[in-house]
Amino acid sequence: MYDGQTVALQGNFFAKRTTHAKNKEPHSITNKDTSQQRTIRNTMTMLTESLTSAWSAYNAPVAIAPFSIPLILWTTAYAYARYSQFSFHKWETLHNLHNLGAIALGIMSLYYQDDTRFNERIGILWSVGYFLIDIIDCSLRSDGPYLLHGILCLGLGLANYTHPVCRHLRTNSKAALCELSNPFMHWAKRTRQPLQFLLFVLVYTMCRIVWIPIMIQECRNEGMEWQHPIVLAVMGFYALNWYWYIKMGKILVEGLFRSAKKGKQAKHGDSKKTN
Repeated sequence: MYDGQTVALQGNFFAKRTTHAKNKEPHSITNKDTSQQRTIRNTMTMLTESLTSAWSAYNAPVAIAPFSIPLILWTTAYAYARYSQFSFHKWETLHNLHNLGAIALGIMSLYYQDDTRFNERIGILWSVGYFLIDIIDCSLRSDGPYLLHGILCLGLGLANYTHPVCRHLRTNSKAALCELSNPFMHWAKRTRQPLQFLLFVLVYTMCRIVWIPIMIQECRNEGMEWQHPIVLAVMGFYALNWYWYIKMGKILVEGLFRSAKKGKQAKHGDSKKTN
């Protein structure tokens, strides 16, 4: 038999064990959560450090990767196009990849204005390999205007890489903004709609006909004379863009005349039906 005191002691004992268990469980969960958070934090720190280290290596002034990786991409794409008898020149997706990549890299370079954070050479080397392949393709196709375009772009890219004034002005990044018109050109060619073509002409006007003289003037303000090879090359590039611009103007005028002629014919047909 148990007396009342024994029962009371047993009750107190079980109460303490229950209370201790209740107090211990949240503490265990808290420790578990803290351990998981620490693991996640350490993993994120290691990932950030790895990415920072990789970017520092890629962004280094003597890094080969900014040239070799894009060159492998363009060379592989060209080899595939030749092997599959697919036109490299008409490969819209690939050309848009280059154009949009050049624009994005140019914007990043102009935003940071600091080679230690984003080196100007990255955007230059992105396009050097592309224009090397483009020159080969244009030569094999005997496409004179685009061959001249490729040679001028490659030459100006190398000049932007080597000339201190161009590196200081980040001329290549500013010139990359000229590529804004190319996606609109591909869009207009694909749809063959007057509105898309008109939009392409407007963008072309702003980012080439208006923008290129501004870049020339910037070089002139830094002491480059009109007879400087880089200025002459940019002027040659500008003249080539005017050659295409005049062709666009002719297409616009012809389109307007055709639309007006169709309108007159439709109106004349309606009047005949009325009579």
